[in-house]
Amino acid sequence: MKIDPTEVARIAALAHLEIEPGEVQRMAEDMEAILGHADRLDAGGATDGAVGPRAPEGADEEHTPEGAVPSDGVGGVRRPGGARPDELGAAPETWAPKWEEGFFVVPPPPGVQAGDGGGVS
Repeated sequence: MKIDPTEVARIAALAHLEIEPGEVQRMAEDMEAILGHADRLDAGGATDGAVGPRAPEGADEEHTPEGAVPSDGVGGVRRPGGARPDELGAAPETWAPKWEEGFFVVPPPPGVQAGDGGGVS
């Protein structure tokens, strides 16, 4: 999806944001990259590897942050090791650390004694 500076200004106005004139073009490019990435995710085009920070324009290998993806490309979006089952698709009692009578059981916060009615000690 193409985002032009006019669209960036319109979105900024809706969000009540002030954007410096010199930043509008960069924001348009970043928004295009984000929307393009979302399109690839929707299309199932993402593969393995985590996305790193974007390398600065014209950065050489020596000055590129470790794990950065080229400024003209996007790395994969999935963690190495392949897909994992979605635990949230199963009933909570099967994966919750502690589950009693249909509720998650969590330890009391610091300074609160278990069973004291919630008062701070």
